[in-house]
Amino acid sequence: MRAARRTVVAALLVTGFLSASGAYIPITATAATAAATDPAPVAVSLSEISPTVVRPDSDLTVVATLTNTSDRLTLDGSAMLSIERILMLTRSSVSAWSDRAASDPIGSALDTVPVSLDPGQRTSVSFSISASRLGLLATTAGWGPRGIAVSVSGTLAVTADSQGDPASSEEAESITGQLGAARSFVLWQPVDDSEITPVSVAVTVPVTGLASGLASDTQPGGRLDRLVAATEASPAASWVVDPALLGTALQGADSGTAADDGTGSTPPASTAKAWADRLRSHIGDRDMYALPAFDPDVELTSDTVLEPSSELAAAVKTLTQGWRTGLILPAQDAPTRKVAVAAAAATGGVVVARSGYQPEDELTYTPSGVTTVSSQEETATVLVADPTLTELFVAPSDDSPATARQRLLAELAVISRERPAQARSLLVALPRDWDAEPAIAKAQLAALDSAAWTTSIPVSTLSAVAPDDVSRKSPKTADRSGVLPIEDWERAVGTAQKVTTFARIAADPEALSGPIGDSTLALSSVAWESDPDSRRSAAVAVHSASTSLLTSQSVVIGSDVNLISAAGSLPVTLRNDLDQSVTLTVRLAPDDPRLSAEELDDVTIEAQ
Repeated sequence: MRAARRTVVAALLVTGFLSASGAYIPITATAATAAATDPAPVAVSLSEISPTVVRPDSDLTVVATLTNTSDRLTLDGSAMLSIERILMLTRSSVSAWSDRAASDPIGSALDTVPVSLDPGQRTSVSFSISASRLGLLATTAGWGPRGIAVSVSGTLAVTADSQGDPASSEEAESITGQLGAARSFVLWQPVDDSEITPVSVAVTVPVTGLASGLASDTQPGGRLDRLVAATEASPAASWVVDPALLGTALQGADSGTAADDGTGSTPPASTAKAWADRLRSHIGDRDMYALPAFDPDVELTSDTVLEPSSELAAAVKTLTQGWRTGLILPAQDAPTRKVAVAAAAATGGVVVARSGYQPEDELTYTPSGVTTVSSQEETATVLVADPTLTELFVAPSDDSPATARQRLLAELAVISRERPAQARSLLVALPRDWDAEPAIAKAQLAALDSAAWTTSIPVSTLSAVAPDDVSRKSPKTADRSGVLPIEDWERAVGTAQKVTTFARIAADPEALSGPIGDSTLALSSVAWESDPDSRRSAAVAVHSASTSLLTSQSVVIGSDVNLISAAGSLPVTLRNDLDQSVTLTVRLAPDDPRLSAEELDDVTIEAQ
């Protein structure tokens, strides 16, 4: 049997590797059987790129971790640090470099080191290059991002059989070529900061969810725990908080004040309260926005309004003292003009659009993230998220904080260069279910204030930026699975209003109607869209509680009474199933015109 030989090359592409001596050795391929999209045989991760911004007097240091992913092939080759010296002038060129396959070209060589790795073995390599060796233009025209890469080339081959003896020709297998690569960016700045116009970036971080999920979400490593860990060190992150969720977390299982989400669930005090106290400790060092209680879907609540109980309203007012209001987060990522205008008209706030509202015409630059939209003589201010910047936070393709930071800075450097004399303000709008990786998010947020071409601003500052004059596309209505049908919401609100009216018979009406009203309001929470089955269960529970209240008063049927005189007394027994006294008006309605009944004074019936 002939020895199997596999060469990693792309069609019509000549690849090579650098020997330990630095000579560029071309590879001659005999059979290209592995596509460029195959997983790289050697995994490469960049753990350090410093300094963040390279100046003419700097030394660039790059540290990479190399892992031989094979369980039977031994690596004999070299690792190379390379640079693509062409200045990146478009955002598409930045993403194109990041998206290249491991076997694609990696630029010009800067340095190499020999590498030998047994199957499954891992090692670290370090490169240190003076700025003069980068070969970059040291003028205003030269500042900006360039692509860099650490690649591994050589041969992966079987060196011994399963007994440790040299492999026979029949067992031999080898993979030769560029075996793996990791790409990032060097940010080159040979000019003074004053020669660069910074781009301002605001970040919105929703702190929302269901009370039934607090126990798991706030424990160490839970989603909300990681969200706070990822953003608490950065004043650039503006928190947009559901106060009902925070109140429930603060009160824990021992509370009778904070309303639950309709499921009757409250989290263990020890876990949730510690998380809530941690979040509240940062009040004053950033923008804190209070959403309406339970983070309701504005498409529902702007048309059919249901106010929280006075107890919940008072608790929210106390909890959010000094917070900002007026930031609207529609359930739609791309809210339609109608939704945006209606929500703004109802609250007087500004609307966040996580997507949509992109320019109608193809622009050569990135516009600011503030616009206005109109509908039926009403106008709303809309903060439009930059989709690429937002996606870098939501789903970073980079596997280390260093590369995530450099990727973000490269993007912002290109944006700054698009219009060097024009200051612009952009928005990163994270989703409600953001699953943060704290180490990466921390590096990205810190990067917003680490270079001359970018600076962080609070959302309140972005909201005050003058809207641009760019014509934008109007989003269409999007189908959303799990959304609460408007007819179901109106029916639930109607029942809650009946309960409010009926509860007036009680000594403390809101003690009866408040929990039902708040639980009904909680059904409009956007968080339910990811779990519509649980919302249906919660709706059934709310309806059952409403029915029990509305049928809590009854007349106990007695025996027949015969009247044999012109007047007489009829004994009537009333039953009150509530846990508090009620005051009722009792009337007899004769079914014969020959009978008449005197009106009675109102009667009070004690609890139960």
